[in-house]
Amino acid sequence: DPDWRSGARKVWAQDLVLSANHADRGGHLLLTQGAQAELTDCWLEQGQATRGGAIFVLDGVGGSGDLVLVDCSVESNSSVSDGGALYLESSASLVSSDTVYRQNQPEQGDGGAIYLGWASSMSSADDVFTDNGSLDPAGTWGGAISLGSYAQVQLEGGSFSGNVAAIGGALSAGYDNDVVLGECSFSDQVAEQGGAVAIEDGSRLTDQGSIYSGNWVTSAGGAIWAQDSVELELVDLTLSQNDADEGDGGALWLSEITRLSLQSSELEDNRAGLSGGAIWLETAVDPIELSELRLHGNHSESGSGGALWLQDLSMELQALHLEENQAGSDGGALWATAVADWSLSESLFVSNQAGKKGEGGALWMSFVDTLEVTETLFCDNRAHQGGAVSVFYMHGTEDWTGNTFQENLSDGDGGALHI
Repeated sequence: DPDWRSGARKVWAQDLVLSANHADRGGHLLLTQGAQAELTDCWLEQGQATRGGAIFVLDGVGGSGDLVLVDCSVESNSSVSDGGALYLESSASLVSSDTVYRQNQPEQGDGGAIYLGWASSMSSADDVFTDNGSLDPAGTWGGAISLGSYAQVQLEGGSFSGNVAAIGGALSAGYDNDVVLGECSFSDQVAEQGGAVAIEDGSRLTDQGSIYSGNWVTSAGGAIWAQDSVELELVDLTLSQNDADEGDGGALWLSEITRLSLQSSELEDNRAGLSGGAIWLETAVDPIELSELRLHGNHSESGSGGALWLQDLSMELQALHLEENQAGSDGGALWATAVADWSLSESLFVSNQAGKKGEGGALWMSFVDTLEVTETLFCDNRAHQGGAVSVFYMHGTEDWTGNTFQENLSDGDGGALHI
């Protein structure tokens, strides 16, 4: 039922079935010149197009939404390039709720289900994204959702499983993007880098209450991969059983970022083939903030830092509980070097273990300018040298106040400390 008032073109549809339609752009539907559509309880399936296998939105007017999907099924659509199901371009917007995106596939392109083009936006509530991704994922971004330059996305309660891409198994953000997540679930994604989320180039990621479980990458960042001036604000996350099979950062891989704040979260049973069983981080502009974290059972298979591998930064660590983490080499729980200022307080290091010839069962550190370790317990950690702590090439000030070292074991030198 079109509405032509004030020159606008708006379409409402309910219980509509769109199946096996083909076009160059938008296999089922093309919205252009400010057109708007709202679809409720509709099926969009088996559409085919060069871009936007189901719907292509061009020249969006923004605001309340150029395209609204409510309780829809968007399934088995395909494209030649980007946007297996939906392609939004030029400031278009999508509002989606309670909609299922399943098995949408570009032949070889970004955004297995949805591609958000330049300055486009998406608001999503309780959507489901399952088994989306390119037929040839090599070089592709965003198995479910891919953001182009300046695009924004807000996802609440989304469920992502089985999506596939080279970078960002579920979601990718490439340049100056805002990504806001709340209580989402990411499980069993597959990628080369960033099993669930990949974000770079001045983008911002805010996430509260999401769960990342069982995501797998060949290279780096089993759950989250971020680089180049990215800001991350992460609260109340659960990251478990994520795997960087042949690389670093079983859960998080971060490089040359601007800021990281990670609070009130659990990182458990993550694995890296190399270093940083839970987190691998190299270079941060602002001091990183880690507080009220539980890191348990993380493992770096052949490298250092069973839970944490950190380099070239300053950091404030408070109320961390690191238990039963294991490194193939040094730093059973935490490995760090080239640290300007380091504050560690009110934390527990329990039953962590370095490799067979490794050093620092709990903590290995070197080249720290200013170090303050207070009110921290080191108990039952094990290593070849420095059952609890190994320290090398320190050339600044150190303050070790109010700490307890108990029942740590070295089969070489320094049952508690090797300095």
